[in-house]
Amino acid sequence: MNSMMAMATDNRAVPLTDGPATSSPLLGVEDLGIAFGATKVVEGLRFSVDPGRTLAIVGESGSGKSITSLAVMGLLGSSASVSGRALFRRRDGEVVDLLRLSPGRSRALRGDEIAMVFQEPMTALNPVLRIGDQLVEVLRNHGRPTRGAARARALEMLRTVGIPDPESRLHAYPHELSGGMRQRVMIAMALMLEPGLLIADEPTTALDVTIQAQILLLLRRLQKSLGMALVFITHDLGIVGQIADDVAVMYSGRVVEAGPARAVLATPNHPYTRGLLGSAPQVDASGTPLPLKPIPGIVPSPVFPPAGCRFHPRCGEAKAGLCDRTEPVLEPTGSARGVSCLRWKEIAS
Repeated sequence: MNSMMAMATDNRAVPLTDGPATSSPLLGVEDLGIAFGATKVVEGLRFSVDPGRTLAIVGESGSGKSITSLAVMGLLGSSASVSGRALFRRRDGEVVDLLRLSPGRSRALRGDEIAMVFQEPMTALNPVLRIGDQLVEVLRNHGRPTRGAARARALEMLRTVGIPDPESRLHAYPHELSGGMRQRVMIAMALMLEPGLLIADEPTTALDVTIQAQILLLLRRLQKSLGMALVFITHDLGIVGQIADDVAVMYSGRVVEAGPARAVLATPNHPYTRGLLGSAPQVDASGTPLPLKPIPGIVPSPVFPPAGCRFHPRCGEAKAGLCDRTEPVLEPTGSARGVSCLRWKEIAS
């Protein structure tokens, strides 16, 4: 079974697959809802991902991507109200709901069977601890090898992620490394115990294109060698085409389009997906840059979401009396795809 998104048409999960499921996914998120007080920031989110496959979650800042990953990792504070389920299949075959684990069990899973690469390594790494100590701490916290063996494993992982002169880097502090090397350290730390699931939250943000390409290549290589599932969070659809098997496009806390990455990028059905593609730099066959087509406006505040389709105030295809009144649901469009748009058939034709 491929990594997939699921749709809610009658409050039940409808997998976006062409045939029956052959096995349970490694991670299956069902009806995820996140709220702070009366403000809902994520609603009815469903997705799943299988070992060895990559699901990209895409959207602008404020669409709910990062907070979804924090909920799955059990890292939201007590002020957040989380509903739904996040079913994770452990190495021993046990299926647990990540949203209902005790703090102790959640800590035991994090870093061991589930790991995360955070968006900004300079704030995720401890500035007063040497790189080697931070890597060793991952193993020691999970009752793994002696300090000497843990240090040897840390050195091995720095070599694995392509850091030059890893012996000296073990003794360096985070501020002594470049942005690209700090990101590699974060990846090494996340993979110390070879987790089955890796969540990468904007791991290439603020990196130049050369380093960005190296990080993407590294993630693909490590995923292939370890057979792990990857949830890749980004705002850049251009990156999706390089790394993802499947994609879910989020807007204002909801999925608006989902399906195989190549199909969605080639023929997007939702106006928001097309807007994201149009906002990315592109060139024609001769190499001449094409004009950018930015999406007007901003993602609405979850405190005062617009009526009807939440994208309609920014959508050039919105129809008065329909899109501003009726709330769309994610419906199947064939070929393991889904879209949440009232007019997608008209627009496509």
